[in-house]
Amino acid sequence: MPREHKTTVYTYDELSDEAKEKAREWWLSVSEGGFDQLDSEMLTEMFKDLLKEWGFKKGVDVWWSLGSSQGDGVAFQGDLDIPKYVDARAKDFRRVIGKVEAWVKHEGRYYHSNSMEAGVAATDSERDLAPKDWFPGKPTAELLDEFATFLGEDVKKMSKELEKIGYQEIEYRQSEEAIAEMLIANEYEFTADGRRFRG
Repeated sequence: MPREHKTTVYTYDELSDEAKEKAREWWLSVSEGGFDQLDSEMLTEMFKDLLKEWGFKKGVDVWWSLGSSQGDGVAFQGDLDIPKYVDARAKDFRRVIGKVEAWVKHEGRYYHSNSMEAGVAATDSERDLAPKDWFPGKPTAELLDEFATFLGEDVKKMSKELEKIGYQEIEYRQSEEAIAEMLIANEYEFTADGRRFRG
């Protein structure tokens, strides 16, 4: 015979400390350790936005693996907007603006600071100039090499910076504070002992 069963439900912030811990454990168990697909997509977009600020053109590709394993890291590829890149990260190379083009290409199956190659070449309009006409007082080949070396090292630095940011973001998303904010914002309901209530 059917019978009515009433359950008192609570929002996360109404739970006891012990019940809150159980509620957070539930979330970690159903959300890929507190960092789900939506979080992954947001982190990728954050990386792309930072790379654009640092001088990459629209359409930069980003890949990452941040599981605290050997070979983990962040890799990217795309073309550089030279004036923007120089202004953001290479102020000593203002002489290359309008004279060179540069890009970064990912190689291999791993995503880390050593899985990318930087390329630099004279622009089409500069290739026919004699070295003495290109950068007075400095041979063309020497400046190209100098800029290419700088860019190659800076690509590694960018990768390491993104890796650090990524780990910080993942750690935050798995923190008590972030999980609590998410459970409250999504208005999940729980029983008194912290089990998820599905009405």
